[in-house]
Amino acid sequence: MTLVDAFKIFGDCQCLSLSQKILTVFGLVLFCSSCQTLGEGLTLNILQDVLEQDQSGSTETVKRLDRVVEAKPKVQHDLVGESVGVVETRPDNSRMSDPEERAIINALKEAALGAERQHRYASAAVHYRRLTELNPRDARVTLGLARNLRYVGSSNDAVLILKASSLLEQERLLQFELVKAQIASGLLSDAEENLTALEKVAADNWELYALKGLIYDHTGRFSDAQRLYNEALQFSPRNVSVLNNLSISLAQSGKLDEAISLLSGLVNSEYTNPQLRQNLALLYGLKGDFVKASSLASEDLPPETVAGNLATFQMIHD
Repeated sequence: MTLVDAFKIFGDCQCLSLSQKILTVFGLVLFCSSCQTLGEGLTLNILQDVLEQDQSGSTETVKRLDRVVEAKPKVQHDLVGESVGVVETRPDNSRMSDPEERAIINALKEAALGAERQHRYASAAVHYRRLTELNPRDARVTLGLARNLRYVGSSNDAVLILKASSLLEQERLLQFELVKAQIASGLLSDAEENLTALEKVAADNWELYALKGLIYDHTGRFSDAQRLYNEALQFSPRNVSVLNNLSISLAQSGKLDEAISLLSGLVNSEYTNPQLRQNLALLYGLKGDFVKASSLASEDLPPETVAGNLATFQMIHD
């Protein structure tokens, strides 16, 4: 995605400034309350890491596992189901009696975790989906499937899977993941309703405030969003995701220098990563500092993308 996409997404919206449109594409999903335009772009924050859809072929080991898993009967998730308690790590032991099956599950878990660490989220989702068929009462497996579906842009599917899980009412991690998937799907009212319920049981959880801040950013309530990000930082002071979101929120509310100062501190720290660098490059470009924008962009992007972005920045300032 290039900066030119900012014009395509909000082409008919006359309410947002050009900088807000561009920040929306590369920063947050922003809803224009005046003309009801909803723009969806790359979300470089707690909701999603860099979206890298991996369609690479399976190894021989995974192919062998595919054949074994496909031979197993499909297991339907309980839509109503009985209470199973809080299941953070415990597997469904009734499905663990077969040593061969346990070996398959362990191998699939290893493959899923390995793919996710390498940012191959589509492959990770495939592995997690197979694991849910073999062991639907493992909360971490359900969480992994939903999270990686969200990473590759299938947030609606993640919402459906989480809402269908019999573990949802008992497992707080799944409840927070549902909120993230709902925000990514544009279901902001549903997400806010679920966060309100979580306030009663997770008032000391930084994600509660960070996610609510994200909702406020989506709807243009930047001051409220920034207040909530700062509350989240009270519980998690050096949280890079929250600090990144705060910097983007500051930029969208017109506090560009403050946003650059905050993000520069992260980029020049041990916590730096491509997402932070490219967000900072974007902010420098919006400010008109093309030298710094180009230098940062060149660390992670190909020359043709850097050139296109700089051309767009220059057009803004002409």
